[in-house]
Amino acid sequence: MSENEYKLKIKELKNLIKSLTAINGLDLIKVKNKVNQKYNRNDSIHNLRRKLNEEKLQVSEMLEIFDILGYEVIIKEKNY
Repeated sequence: MSENEYKLKIKELKNLIKSLTAINGLDLIKVKNKVNQKYNRNDSIHNLRRKLNEEKLQVSEMLEIFDILGYEVIIKEKNY
C-alpha cells in the first residue's frame, strides 16, 4: 500500500472516517453538512454518529463521505 492508501476493515470504519476527516482539517459536523449540501440530504450529525457507532452506515453514505473527503473506493481481488 502506498502512503495515501488505507485498508478498509469493517470494525475500523469509524476510526478511518474520523482520521481522514481530521487529515483534511474538518470535523464530522462539517463533513455531514457538506454531504447534506452536495447530495441534497437533511440528515443530522446525531444520525451519522449513531450509524458509525452501531456499524450501520450504508455503502452509499460511506461513498458520499469519502467523496467529500477527496477519496475514492477501489475494490480489488485479494492476493492470497
